[in-house]
Amino acid sequence: MGIRLTYRQLAKRVKRQKRNIILLLCSAAIVGVGIGVVDAILQAPDDDKTPKGSIPEEFLDVYPSGDKRILRGFASGVTLDKLSKYSVLYIYGDITDIQHNAFDQIAHPGDIRHDIPDSIDNISFSPYTDLGYNIEQYAFRGSWSLDHFKYFNHVNSIGDYAFAYCSNIVNVPEFDSDLISIGKGAFEGCARMSGELTVNNTIASIGESAFEGCESLTGTLSVSSLIQSIPRRAFYDCVSISDVEMYEGSNLLHIGDEAFEGCENLESFDLSVLESLEDIGYESFAGCTKLTEVNIDGLNLLSEIGDSAFEGCTALEDVNFGGNNMLWSLGESCFKDCTSLQYLDTQDTYISVFNDNCFSGCTSIAGTFIFPQSTQTIGSNVLLGSTVDQLWFKTISPIPTIKIDSLPYDQLLSDGGIIVPRGEIDDYTESSEIWLSYISKMMQAD
Repeated sequence: MGIRLTYRQLAKRVKRQKRNIILLLCSAAIVGVGIGVVDAILQAPDDDKTPKGSIPEEFLDVYPSGDKRILRGFASGVTLDKLSKYSVLYIYGDITDIQHNAFDQIAHPGDIRHDIPDSIDNISFSPYTDLGYNIEQYAFRGSWSLDHFKYFNHVNSIGDYAFAYCSNIVNVPEFDSDLISIGKGAFEGCARMSGELTVNNTIASIGESAFEGCESLTGTLSVSSLIQSIPRRAFYDCVSISDVEMYEGSNLLHIGDEAFEGCENLESFDLSVLESLEDIGYESFAGCTKLTEVNIDGLNLLSEIGDSAFEGCTALEDVNFGGNNMLWSLGESCFKDCTSLQYLDTQDTYISVFNDNCFSGCTSIAGTFIFPQSTQTIGSNVLLGSTVDQLWFKTISPIPTIKIDSLPYDQLLSDGGIIVPRGEIDDYTESSEIWLSYISKMMQAD
């Protein structure tokens, strides 16, 4: 047992050292188990975890029963002044939660404030026991003085916005196998958090905007096979990520709206391994300007690609639909302005609906474009801006519904610009006035 110091002696000692506060939270109980007495010690950074002095009771909120926990509003008022005197603060014992707003004095959700003293610039989660704890919502939100995660051990869950806008944190936390969930906006706005992120294969869920705006995340993003949904804006504007890899045996069902939008350095994400994938959301990969290939061959549960899903992916050259037998709808503008797209084969698919502008602005699509036998609806300007001069329709019945501006009339060849199944010219031209207007372009397949 180390020598106990008075607070005055400890403060003098700490003043001579770099003010680096590590918060070490130790758990001996799981959530829902009765809370025991919580102890706390003060320590300088070069010590070996030997207690040097006890923290006054006012540093901890006390329940009527006498139990103590780190609670909402812990770091408020005079407590902030006293925390800033010390270089290392360890809180340990029967802790089950760091509760919401524990280090956050925010009165209104939109008011981001700096609520941890400037002296605290290093934070560590490393309990002495193997039992984990939870970091609840808003616990450290907006703590701009924090710049480093030292340890991140035995944390079971990270609550909504727990570390949001901790904008000076520079390293990626290394999660251990105890973590099972990351909440909404948990690390949103941590713009300087740098390195490769691994969402461990024990993590079953991440919330919307969990890593939104983490623009310094680099290299490969590895994602747990247990996650069934990458939710809305989960990695929005993570502009430095280059690859996304899923752990083997992925159970991913949904890629949410804007999930990877603005990831302008994303080059590779092999969607073909996601055998459980059911839908790709609105603007999910919009603006991923280095993505070169989309391969969804063999994804037999994928039914829909959302509006603007790949809009503005200017390096995208190849979309491999394969023989996907569930994909029925391409959303509005889903591949709009993919100016490098040239390898595109839809003839063996089961796509029924080509929504407005789905290939508009794809200036490298040329020659013949084949609509599959399953085609039922073609929206406006689906190939506007392409250099397609021939359309091949394989549908026999019912005849697809088109709009007056669905097909690029002026650039289609005469007597062969539109090919329909043998014996079906009359059925097409009699189905609507719009189809009749194309009669001079039509010929039947051999």
